[in-house]
Amino acid sequence: TIKKLQVSGSSQVLSSAYNNRGQCHYLQVEFYKAIDDYTDSLKFDPGNSTALYNRAQVKYRLNFFSEARQDILKALEISPDFGDAKSCLQAIDYAVSNKTTTDQA
Repeated sequence: TIKKLQVSGSSQVLSSAYNNRGQCHYLQVEFYKAIDDYTDSLKFDPGNSTALYNRAQVKYRLNFFSEARQDILKALEISPDFGDAKSCLQAIDYAVSNKTTTDQA
């Protein structure tokens, strides 16, 4: 279990374990549990661009666009060539501009 890893594991291993569990929660549509695990992953490795991307994806699905954008920008700062993160940023920006247009109508 992850608690056992906390006693003996390296920070990178723990970060990966929380990220992987977060992905399982995401696939089960347990979005808030997924966010918690991605956040725990980042506590062990703040430079984990994949965990930032994954957390942003969930926040995007929950319409937390501002928070999702912050995570994606951090992921791209760490990994500038992260193609999926670039695509996600475009989707977030499109959703925000579309939401603003819809809200004004």
